[in-house]
Amino acid sequence: MLFSYSQSVFGPVQQVKLVFDEKTRQSKGYGFVNMETAEGAEAVENFTIEQNYKITMLGRNNVFIARDN
Repeated sequence: MLFSYSQSVFGPVQQVKLVFDEKTRQSKGYGFVNMETAEGAEAVENFTIEQNYKITMLGRNNVFIARDN
């Protein structure tokens, strides 16, 4: 449900990679999203700024996202 909601808001997602600790198997708190379009990546960027997330654009369609605590 969340995935389909995010696609309707941000556009098609090509790939998502969440990073986990190998020993504890808990999230390290960051991940990578590859959007199909630059417009989708820009929409994600705008959303993350509003929600206090730290992001780095890794390329035209790639976004690195981490919670800014």
